[in-house]
Amino acid sequence: MRAKLTSDLKVEMIEIGHMMNQAGLPRHFIASAVEAAFEFDGVYSLMRMWTEAADKKARDEIIADIQVLIDDYAQKEKVERVFIRFDDLDTIVKNVRKFKDNLRLIVDRQGGVKRLAELTEIPQPSLSRFFGSSTMPRRATLLKISRALDLNGIEIIHHPDHQGRPQERIRTKKKSAKGAAKFKIIHPWRICPAGEHWVRTHSLRIPPSEKNSEGIMTTRHGHCARNPTGKDQLYPDEIQEIGERNFPTIKVKPCPIGFEFGKKGTQYDDLIAGWTKYWNDVLKPDVPLDPNTVKALIATESSFNPKILANKKDQNSARGLMQITNATRRILGNEKGELKDHFLTLTREDLNDPSNNICAGIRWLFRKRAIASDLLKRNVSWEEAVAEFKGTRTTTKERATELISEFKQRLEALKKCGKK
Repeated sequence: MRAKLTSDLKVEMIEIGHMMNQAGLPRHFIASAVEAAFEFDGVYSLMRMWTEAADKKARDEIIADIQVLIDDYAQKEKVERVFIRFDDLDTIVKNVRKFKDNLRLIVDRQGGVKRLAELTEIPQPSLSRFFGSSTMPRRATLLKISRALDLNGIEIIHHPDHQGRPQERIRTKKKSAKGAAKFKIIHPWRICPAGEHWVRTHSLRIPPSEKNSEGIMTTRHGHCARNPTGKDQLYPDEIQEIGERNFPTIKVKPCPIGFEFGKKGTQYDDLIAGWTKYWNDVLKPDVPLDPNTVKALIATESSFNPKILANKKDQNSARGLMQITNATRRILGNEKGELKDHFLTLTREDLNDPSNNICAGIRWLFRKRAIASDLLKRNVSWEEAVAEFKGTRTTTKERATELISEFKQRLEALKKCGKK
């Protein structure tokens, strides 16, 4: 607290406020800083330090410190009911980093930190520090953010996944004209809601401008981006994130035998198990796909070689673990084609990645089962779906018999796993 506020100090703080205004800082921030400085020596000292700072980086750090004190001052006033519904603050304390990362996703979907700074009139350096630190979020800051983004509520959602482990997810509820909340999750593993896809943290070059004649490099944090059509699309970044976060702990896996391929024959078991479960959960077949079926298919398609190309002279030929052709890749991403939903947007080179390839291959196997079922006017078995996947209808009888015989031998060996 301040012992005594003299006229000279008042004038000095007003002059510093004028300097801050010339520097382009938000007026609401300047007014709040001056008001807080009238009460607290700490704010006054920081404002003076700001005028003496040697460079922009130092000034930004000081602005962030001033914002912290402003928020403390606002919290002590308690002049209005706190909007954020945190009945159990212990939950937030234990999951601060996760909470802020998820809140950042919401911010990025609505224009990013720069836009949030404009809406809240909190300086951008302060917001950058807020999202970059693991300190407990202040209610006053969250109040400003919630109002700026027009959020009707921010809550931590706890729900067990298939392993019974808690997952924390921020859910934003926006009311429609009729007051109904809209929020849809395709699968608990998905990072973004339906109609959006995940973009990983990456470097971003800002083009030259009047202030920065050479342009600058910055970091674009991971965020959800809206799909142009609003339909469900899986992109490589989210495919990788889903696998890294969820697959290592899956219990139901294919038989861990490598055949004659040794370790190479087991190194993709987690990906096989994970993407089999994912597509079973999303597409809900009458008979779930067995991960052993997928492993036997991979063994016979590529011998577990993720870089294999069916025809080295033709880059559009079948490639990767499940031998996905470029034509198939296009079908999987074509929202106006034969698929109705749950598309994958992948480049030809993306199919060289094991997780991308297996994800796409299993999605295509489901599609082949649907095609075979339509042709035969009944729900076909997964072995019949594999036959359709391998193109046995379009090859010679001898070749078709050879292909299916090899697959069945692999599958039988996998099914015997653990049996005496």
